[in-house]
Amino acid sequence: MNSLARAFGIEPWYAQRRAKRVLSRASQGSEQSPFIGGAKEADEDMTPLQYACGLLGSRVRPLRNGYYVLDGFQAGPKEVARAANRLLRERGLAEIPYPGLTPLYR
Repeated sequence: MNSLARAFGIEPWYAQRRAKRVLSRASQGSEQSPFIGGAKEADEDMTPLQYACGLLGSRVRPLRNGYYVLDGFQAGPKEVARAANRLLRERGLAEIPYPGLTPLYR
């Protein structure tokens, strides 16, 4: 834990707190991406893309350059948010507000 904290330039207590939160989400039993902790509801400290990646689960994997692999193809953040919004629409839930995406209504 301390080596990760040093590598990312954060305090060890904060790294431990975040690790506990991610591990608690992973133990809930839903299919999740092994790279990003999943979420069924947006936490107050989550970004729209973290929430989208949590919803998409193993369909999405982040790359180091700020892009993602979505369903086997390279995708930008807008495509990830669009795919998550499609999933939310199918479930009848509110869409993720993301710049450049216009919410589609039924």
